[in-house]
Amino acid sequence: MQKFVFTAEMDALLCELYPHTSNKKIAELTGWDVEALWRRSVKLGLKKTRACKAKTANATEWTENMISYLRHNFFTQTNRQLADSLNVGLTVLRNKTHELGLVRNIVDPWNAEQSAYLVANYRSMGDVEISEQLQQLWPGKRLWTKKRVNKKRQLLGLHRTKEQIEAIIAKHVAPGGRSFTILQNSSSLNLCDSYVAGLIAWRDKDLQKELLKYPDILEVKRQEIKLSRAIKGVKNA
Repeated sequence: MQKFVFTAEMDALLCELYPHTSNKKIAELTGWDVEALWRRSVKLGLKKTRACKAKTANATEWTENMISYLRHNFFTQTNRQLADSLNVGLTVLRNKTHELGLVRNIVDPWNAEQSAYLVANYRSMGDVEISEQLQQLWPGKRLWTKKRVNKKRQLLGLHRTKEQIEAIIAKHVAPGGRSFTILQNSSSLNLCDSYVAGLIAWRDKDLQKELLKYPDILEVKRQEIKLSRAIKGVKNA
């Protein structure tokens, strides 16, 4: 690989381009090696903006040095620290660690009674409800969460049938169920104006506010969503 010696002028240009431009695009514009400019950006402490990370999430080019850095530091740094050091988004980082088979083994001891409770109830109770019951029965320093219950259930090979899942959902969405009020007030189901505007102008708050002034546009999008859901429902049926 060609060795680059960055001058003050090159550093100034890199500082200007790096936050808002993908490494690939910078390399195309300047003729610099992607690996070299990444190493220099780390040394200068440069970071990508959130918008830039989101735009290039599916086009991240992982160099050998980046992969080596990830492997070497995976068990001593958090995902956020690694993402910041490598100047990539958290989702991009997680996808890469999964691809490389990097997993942090966290010991999560369940006693026999707790495991037996999960085995006895997973068919009729959802993971959230089970976690709440476990929290009441066995409170401790570590909280019982949905993620913790789900992980243990997967490890034990406890998989619900379609009928069991539907029965659990029906129990919660029925009047008086834990999700009944949530469903009544759900923006995604009721398709209120602010929700529709958010779908049209994702991440653009100013445009979302402007769209609220045009109910006709919002109604067209609302009908499109309803039609799409209806078609999907027919296909699933």
